[in-house]
Amino acid sequence: MRSLAEAAPDVVLLINGQREIVFVNTKGQALFGYTEEQLVGQKLDILVPEAQRERHIALHQGYVQAPRFRIMGEGQSLQARHRDGTLFPVEITLSPVDTERGHFTAAAVRDISARLASERALREAEELFRQTFDEAPIGMVLADPQQRCFRANRALGRMLGYSAEELQSHGYLDITHPDDRDVHLPQLARITRQEVPSAKVEKRYLHKDGTVVWAQVNVSLVRGPEGQPLHLVAHIQDIGARRRAESQRAMT
Repeated sequence: MRSLAEAAPDVVLLINGQREIVFVNTKGQALFGYTEEQLVGQKLDILVPEAQRERHIALHQGYVQAPRFRIMGEGQSLQARHRDGTLFPVEITLSPVDTERGHFTAAAVRDISARLASERALREAEELFRQTFDEAPIGMVLADPQQRCFRANRALGRMLGYSAEELQSHGYLDITHPDDRDVHLPQLARITRQEVPSAKVEKRYLHKDGTVVWAQVNVSLVRGPEGQPLHLVAHIQDIGARRRAESQRAMT
């Protein structure tokens, strides 16, 4: 049993019916900051946050009466206590162990501090991207390699008279003037062949009311870790005022 426990990827504790620790592997000693001698024979309370000890006693008694393999506290936030008093988040899996010496509970404990920190950082990064994308002062679109929109921001909606949700139900070409739908295809082909990192074109879009909107479009392709095309990113800026000024100058 010791050999198996030492080879396990997680902390392994063996607890008797009196909630006493009878075995802890090396990983457990390192995680909790105790030696084996300091843990073996101690009540499990030494590793449980003080505020949760009474509840933990009741839960352990219930488990002893109906032992089975299960994940402890599913859907809840569990914490364990280090020797120095600090608390850290854990996942705990319980299993009944029957031996000639009696019935025990094996607890596999995993410190999930790093995972939770990574998940929190990912959520913060996603929220930062969402805010940056949605509140950008110019139109932005994410489209798949087949040019189907799957995300559009508010600025583009204001520019073309659609809500962001309406734009996402349209294909990228659906909002493009029919005569300009092929304007950017040569540039997209060059991007796909990795000849250029991005491309810039001027083209016409159709407002929801049918009027024409001139825009400057900067397009780039986001690739996966193996170089496969993932999606297109387009920055779209209304240049209608500039085009009208140029037309007026050309007429004078």
